[in-house]
Amino acid sequence: GAKGGGKGGGNKGGERWVSEHDYCSTLNSVLPRDVRVLGWAPVSDGFSARFSASSRTYRYFFVRQNLDLGAMADAAKRFVGDHDFRNFCKIDAANVSNFRRVLKSFTLHSQECSAPSAMRFEEPAPNLPNLPN
Repeated sequence: GAKGGGKGGGNKGGERWVSEHDYCSTLNSVLPRDVRVLGWAPVSDGFSARFSASSRTYRYFFVRQNLDLGAMADAAKRFVGDHDFRNFCKIDAANVSNFRRVLKSFTLHSQECSAPSAMRFEEPAPNLPNLPN
């Protein structure tokens, strides 16, 4: 495991340690200012973000002002539940046979000045059994 807060590595008290690289800063230094990496976590070598995750949370932030949040909230409610999203998916017949997804929630949050309006929804990963409505 990674230990220590500095850069590099060492041997302290007979225990070898290696410090973690600041991936967020590295990625944010090359991303557009409106795209940010907030965190990361180590995973096993066999982990696939697409196929191994048990659920996902997405957050979208809109910089544009004067959005019709009422209309957006009404539309968001229509996505909650079990739906077939094959028309929104990249077709990958070798790896994906189920295009149904269960969205557990889809909410809108409005924030003043320092942060734009945010939209968030969560879905279980496709390899989980569908949950009852």
